[in-house]
Amino acid sequence: MSFGLEKVCDLRPFAFHFTSEDNLSLICATRHLESAAKLIEMASRPDLLKVRRQQSQTIDTGGKDVRIQSQGPLHAGNFAFEDGWNLPD
Repeated sequence: MSFGLEKVCDLRPFAFHFTSEDNLSLICATRHLESAAKLIEMASRPDLLKVRRQQSQTIDTGGKDVRIQSQGPLHAGNFAFEDGWNLPD
């Protein structure tokens, strides 16, 4: 059974974000969250985009170090991908 964003917001009016403590000062300073994909792009590390990260690692996003988390809990069998998509996408 699927439902839309409005229903999700009704059921869960709060959002939680898990991050490394290393990232808190930057998040507080900018008051902004970037996706891992954007941070990887900023770090000029396209090699990290299409592989499942087994461990968290620190990347330099242009003078600011950011720790991106592992993707250990991600398993392709837990997703229903649209046609043509897979876990690396």
